[in-house]
Amino acid sequence: MNDAGFITPLYCAVTWGHVAIVRLLLERRADPNLCVKNGFSVLNSASLKGYTEIVDLLVHAGADIHLASSDCGLFPLELAA
Repeated sequence: MNDAGFITPLYCAVTWGHVAIVRLLLERRADPNLCVKNGFSVLNSASLKGYTEIVDLLVHAGADIHLASSDCGLFPLELAA
């Protein structure tokens, strides 16, 4: 979600599992730490869905692995389990 409150292209690409688009957006400096309204980050989403390649891309791009979802309080590692 960006400052205006809209879901970003990166969040959509992660949610739908589009690895190539995620890679492209991160190369273009998309912020891997933006969250949607409920505090769910793109890393939380990728972890929950089991998208390991996307998780790897996000972490290498600087996604915060210690950023818990504000709606459920779970960290990406917990969501992946």
